[in-house]
Amino acid sequence: MKRIILLSLSIAATGILFSRASFKLVALVLVASIICSCIIYLIEKFVTHPENAFVHKRFIILDILLVSWLMIRFYSKWGTNSFIMTLMSNMNVSLPIALGIIASVLGIIALHAIDTMFCLGESLLLLITKRVQSINDPYNLFAVLVIVFMQNMILNYSGLQTFETLGMQSIVATVFNTMVILSVNLLFAILIRNWKVTLTLTTVVFWIWSIADYYVVKFHGSPLYFSEFANAKTAANVMSGYQLEISSVVIIITIIALAIIAEIILFVSHVGIFNKDKKILKICTTLVLLILCSAASVFGYKKVDPSSHGWAPWTEGLQTGGFLYESVYDLEKRQNPIVEPEGYSVESIKKLKSDKINSESYPDIILILNETFCDLSYSVDFKADVDPMAAFKDIDGATYGHATVANVGGGTNDSEFELLTSNSRYLLSSSAPFTFLPEKHLKNSIVRFLKEGFGYETTAMHCGIAGNYSRNIAYPYLGFDNIYLGEDSFKYLSSYGNRKWLDSDNYHDLTDHYEEGGEGPRFMYLLTFQNHGGYEQNEPSSDTVHVGTDFGSLTDDADEFLSSMKSSAEAFRDLTDYFKDSKRDVIICMVGDHAPAFIAELPNDAESPIDDESINKCTVPYVIWSNFDAKMTSYADYATMTDLVPMTLKAAGLPLSAYYKTILDLHEELPIRTKTGKYYDRDFKSGVFGGDTDNQFLSDYYNMEYNSLHAGVDYIDELYTVAAK
Repeated sequence: MKRIILLSLSIAATGILFSRASFKLVALVLVASIICSCIIYLIEKFVTHPENAFVHKRFIILDILLVSWLMIRFYSKWGTNSFIMTLMSNMNVSLPIALGIIASVLGIIALHAIDTMFCLGESLLLLITKRVQSINDPYNLFAVLVIVFMQNMILNYSGLQTFETLGMQSIVATVFNTMVILSVNLLFAILIRNWKVTLTLTTVVFWIWSIADYYVVKFHGSPLYFSEFANAKTAANVMSGYQLEISSVVIIITIIALAIIAEIILFVSHVGIFNKDKKILKICTTLVLLILCSAASVFGYKKVDPSSHGWAPWTEGLQTGGFLYESVYDLEKRQNPIVEPEGYSVESIKKLKSDKINSESYPDIILILNETFCDLSYSVDFKADVDPMAAFKDIDGATYGHATVANVGGGTNDSEFELLTSNSRYLLSSSAPFTFLPEKHLKNSIVRFLKEGFGYETTAMHCGIAGNYSRNIAYPYLGFDNIYLGEDSFKYLSSYGNRKWLDSDNYHDLTDHYEEGGEGPRFMYLLTFQNHGGYEQNEPSSDTVHVGTDFGSLTDDADEFLSSMKSSAEAFRDLTDYFKDSKRDVIICMVGDHAPAFIAELPNDAESPIDDESINKCTVPYVIWSNFDAKMTSYADYATMTDLVPMTLKAAGLPLSAYYKTILDLHEELPIRTKTGKYYDRDFKSGVFGGDTDNQFLSDYYNMEYNSLHAGVDYIDELYTVAAK
């Protein structure tokens, strides 16, 4: 009876710690724990050895981790509970001290229940395997399974940075993740024939992967899945600009990894499940194959649906599917990257006609995607001693507006894709299109339109590493004549503090190449670098803009970012001054690619007609300027990234393809559209594509984009080009 009472209290304490409920459900948890205790007691008495059900020294390191986690869990859950706060106040007891004591006691009691479960599993494993001669040490196998679980845990924790969601994973996903990690360990164990070395090696790999994943999530906004390994060079180049502080998350991941290694050293035997019998080697090899095949069949449970976009936040997928499960799912999506829009029909777009060429002379066009060029005031209400956008806002003849990009705080390649192709990310199942789309999917762009339709000389420029996001491959696919990629291709290099490759430098290189152009019309595309994160590269004394609003630890980041924005705005004003007196007609469109990553941690408290915080934080400035009397007749206040090229072409007086005309018609009615299918009209009323009130222009647009991207037998080239006179 004493054991039942003790175990009941232990399970009840565990329930309180893990529960999201109020005190009203504690009684229910207690009743359930008594029932569980009785069942466990009977199993211990009649099936296993009772002595195994006590705290076992083999799990001491796990115990320390678990009790620490349980204490933190209790403290964070009940620390703001009004009942406890009132009770402690009446007792004149310090709340932190009281919570610390209660959390410690409950954590230690709950530890008994958890240890009981571990030891029970150990006993059952011994019972099952006692007649299997080939398995020398069932405890060793049990320790391996615990280590595999912990390896999986640090991967999940690195992305979500909380342990609370571990219990939310589906059974299918949990089985998949466990089998994959176990098979990886088994595979190395077969080759190395030593469990200690194998488990230590894989733990170090998962530890490095988890640390990298944490920083990628922090600075890029999405996890380091398998597919992101293709962007390793880009990531390394990007990370060089950030200060990688050692946060509590990094410390926790490292502690868990060290605890795993300690468990391996103390409790895993060298050989373990292997003996001298070669049959065991064959059995393990077969087991690896069976696990992988089973995992593949389990994964079929979530096979990519070509009609589904799956645009739920990645955090939801990670919570329910786990890191490896979602990583493989993301990889599979890239094998079938183009999503067919609902109700796709080529018949609905055949009737659409392109314009005819009506002139022999057209202006030069310059398109600038400005790295992290963002006006924080679009979403954040703050004060500063200097307006960083003053120079940008004071350019004669410029048309200004707000542009919606695909992602919050990252995703340059997504913005690049949408700007150059006018194709929405809505029909792509994965990010960074340049890294996985072949040539046939990139042939329809502003580059081909101007080059083949009007004889433009086309140039692309970016001072970043040529292989970043596979630009060295994608730019030729897009059709650029002249491509300048990498530091060696740029002549001018100055710095603002430690920030190099200023916009003013890039603009000097652009104007030099512009002057080298031929007699025909010229199209130039420039992706800048200056404003790239991180924003702790300079000493605070270098900042020229200072926020008067306290953003806590992000205040210094905001100062450096806004100071860089001020420099960027002044450089663009100087660029327009350069072309103001040019003898050739020039039109320039400049837009930011996304907001800084830290905007996700800032409040969304600025006045905005849009009721969606994620859209406000995906909004960047754009400008269209010309040195001649360009007719800017499009609605300008808001636009989507895909709209900017057609708007610029129309202002420049060029005839438009049916595709660009459809985009402009759509823009006039629904200027704000997201990669999730959500849209806003000019009165800021929202809707979602696929609903009962879909716009015909929106349907035509997605049908044309799909027809262009998949380039199948129903492809209609005339929709994306202009006709002769």
